[in-house]
Amino acid sequence: MELGDWLRRLDLERYEAVFRENAIDPDVLCDLTEEHLRDLGIPLGARLKLLKAIAELAKEPSDPTSGTESLDAKAEGVERRHVTVMFSDLVGSTALSASMDPEDLREVISAYQKCVAKIVRRFGGFVAKYMGDGVLVYFGYPQAHEDDAQRAVRTGLGIVEAMGKLLTPLMKDTGAGLAVRVEHPSVTADLEPFVVGRCLPGQGQPMPDRVRIEREDGGRNVNNVNNVDSVDNVDNVDWKSADMPLSAEGSFVLQVRLERSRRNRFRVRAFDRARAEVQLATHVFAIVHGVSIGDPPLARAIGVARADDSTHVYFAKGTPLPARRTFAHHTVKAIAAASDDDALAVPIVQGESIRAHRNRLIGMLHLRRVARDLPAGSRIEVTLELDRSGQLATRADVPGTGQTFEDVAFVLVPTATVDTAARELAATTRRAAEVQRRTFQLGVPAAVQAIGDVSALLAEADRALPAARADDVEAAQKLHRLLLDINCALDDGEALLEWPDLDAETRRCTLTYTPMVAQWGTPAEQQLYEQELEAAGRARKRNNVAELELHLDAMRALGRAAYCRDPRSMTDAIDWAAAHVTEAMDVAAAARLLDRARALQAQNPVADHAGGGVWALRAIVAEIWELFPGSPELQAKSFDSGIR
Repeated sequence: MELGDWLRRLDLERYEAVFRENAIDPDVLCDLTEEHLRDLGIPLGARLKLLKAIAELAKEPSDPTSGTESLDAKAEGVERRHVTVMFSDLVGSTALSASMDPEDLREVISAYQKCVAKIVRRFGGFVAKYMGDGVLVYFGYPQAHEDDAQRAVRTGLGIVEAMGKLLTPLMKDTGAGLAVRVEHPSVTADLEPFVVGRCLPGQGQPMPDRVRIEREDGGRNVNNVNNVDSVDNVDNVDWKSADMPLSAEGSFVLQVRLERSRRNRFRVRAFDRARAEVQLATHVFAIVHGVSIGDPPLARAIGVARADDSTHVYFAKGTPLPARRTFAHHTVKAIAAASDDDALAVPIVQGESIRAHRNRLIGMLHLRRVARDLPAGSRIEVTLELDRSGQLATRADVPGTGQTFEDVAFVLVPTATVDTAARELAATTRRAAEVQRRTFQLGVPAAVQAIGDVSALLAEADRALPAARADDVEAAQKLHRLLLDINCALDDGEALLEWPDLDAETRRCTLTYTPMVAQWGTPAEQQLYEQELEAAGRARKRNNVAELELHLDAMRALGRAAYCRDPRSMTDAIDWAAAHVTEAMDVAAAARLLDRARALQAQNPVADHAGGGVWALRAIVAEIWELFPGSPELQAKSFDSGIR
C-alpha cells in the first residue's frame, strides 16, 4: 500500500508531509493511536476519519500470502523485545525564550526538531513524540535491530555534532559578549519612540565608546528626520541611527524610526575608540507600531515581592498586553561569588494585595554563581515582560558584575496559548488542593462555601483540555473561562482564610497608632487619621481586603509621622537597632552608625527636639533603618525575597 494514495482516498492528502516527516509508513499505520495523531497536530475531525480507516485497515491481511490469518493468530506469535529509548532536549531553551522573540525561538526549535528527526531516521530510529523543545525517540520499535543501543548512542553524538553547526547562525543574537540592557515600548502608536540602554561590562570587559542602532529586518531609511511628513518618503536602504557616545555610566538614549502597522526589528551595535566593533551578548529587540483596541487586559496585578512583605507592582490590573517594565531594587544580603547555595531570590507574585504573602507566587528568579562577591545593598535592575501568549520573561541585570539572570513564567491571559492554559490548570489544581486543605483544617464555613464548586470546575476543565489541544476553539475558550472562574473562587477562599489575621492586624494598628496621633499629631494629621480609621471600619464590615490594607497603611504612615515628634522616639529607635544589630544587612556599618548616634545623643539634650542636633540624629537613624529592610519573619512571609 502506498501512503499517499491511502490518504488521498480519505481526502486527507494534506497530511502526507506530516506523516513522512515523522517517519510514519504503512508498516506502522496500525500502531497509531489518537494520542499520536493529536501530537502530530491533526484536528479532531481528521483524527476520527484516520482512526476509522486504520481500524478497517487492521482487519485486512497484512501480507497477501497470509490468507485469512486472524489478528488473534498474529497476537499469539508476538514476542517480547528490548527497546532503547532516547530523549533529546535543547539545553538552555528557557533562557532563550526570555532573550529571543517568539518568532525567532520558533525558528530555532523547528530547525532543531527537523535536524533531530533526520539524524534519527539515518540510524533507523523512530520519533515517537515531540515534547516542546524535547524529542522522544525509540530504537527497536517498530523495527528492531541487533545494535539498537549503539544506534541510539551514535544518534546522540550525531545530534550534538549537528547542533553546533545548525544553531550557531540561528542563535547569533544570544552569544557571549558584553551585556547591554535595552528599554523600549513593546507596542506604540509613536513612529519615533525613544530607546534607552545601558552597557553592563563584566569583570575585565572594557566599556565601549559609542553605540548605534540599525534596522535588521530590511527596513528603509528616512531622508529628513525632522519632517514628520517625510515619514513615508523613504530610500531603499537600511535605516540606522547616528553614533551616540556613551555616558560615564555606560548609558545611551536614541530615537528609532518605525514603519507603520508592522513589527520593526532593530540591532544595537557598539564600537570602541578605535572604531572596532565590540561583541554584544543581547542586542536585538523589536517594537510593533500600532495599538489595537482589542489588546487583552491583565486580569490580576503582577509584581515583585520584597523582603518587608510588600509588593512592588509592575503591571496593575487592566494593563493592556504586551507590557514591559523595569525597576531598580537593592539586595538585602550579601552573595558569595561562584556559589550555587548562596542564591538571591526574586519572587514574582500575582494578586491585588499590597502584602506579598497574600498574593500568589507565580515565578521565582534566582541569582546564583555571581562573578564576584556582592555586598548587601547592591543595585539590581529587574525587568518583567508579559506577552499576549501569557509568557512572562523575567530578567535581573546586575551592574556590579555585568551579569544578567533570566527565567520564564507563564500567566493566564485572555489570549494565552493552550500550552499556557495547560500549565495554569496543573498549577491551579495544586493550588486548589492546598486551599481546600487549609479551609477544612481551619473550619471556616464562608471559605468552604466559596470554594464549593472548585472540584467540579476542575473536572470540567480537565475534560476540556484534550479538545482544546486538538484546535477546538470553543473548548479552548471554555477552558480559559473555567480557569478564570476557579482562580476567582480560590482568591475569595484565600481572602476569607486570611481575614482573621487581617482582623488582628487591624486591631493592633488601631491600638498602636491612635494614641500616637492623638498626642503628637498635628490637627491636620488627626483629621486625616480619623477619616482613614472610619474608612477602615467600613472596609472591614464589607470584608474588602485590598481596601482595608490601603487604609491601614495610611494609618501607619500618619502614626509614624506623629511619633517622630515624641522626644523619646530617637532613643527608642536607637535602642531597638542596638538590640537587633546582628540582623542588619551590614553589621559593621550599623555598629558605626549606632556609635555616631550615641555620641550625638550625649552632646545634645533629647528634649531639644527643635535643635539642629536632633535633625542630624534623625538623619543617622534614617541611615540605620535602611540597613533593616525587614525582619526574618517578614522575609519568610515574602517567599524569602532577597530584595527591597
